[in-house]
Amino acid sequence: MDNRSWMYKDSPQGLQGMDYCNRVQGFVNYILSNPRNISEGSIKCSCKMCKNKKFLDPDCVTMHLLQKVFVEKYSCWYTHGEPYVPHNIQYQTCTRIIFYDMNYNIL
Repeated sequence: MDNRSWMYKDSPQGLQGMDYCNRVQGFVNYILSNPRNISEGSIKCSCKMCKNKKFLDPDCVTMHLLQKVFVEKYSCWYTHGEPYVPHNIQYQTCTRIIFYDMNYNIL
């Protein structure tokens, strides 16, 4: 997955103007490239208001994303076919060695 910080205008890498418009259009094109994302000509809208729950016309989705920006924390497009991979998961391994005496009592 590429860096998707462009999706959030207030992020340090956020894009403004035509760059953001072009990326939004690329996002919509990506959605349309997978027939499973389309239901009766509509696609799920990823704007802050619709939150991937409403199906809208692709042009309407584009306008929503330009005006209302993306729903928070949607850098993995799992609603649109990408596999969900949680970010910033820290795994800690814990090794516990238990010693027993001859009667199987923990020491």
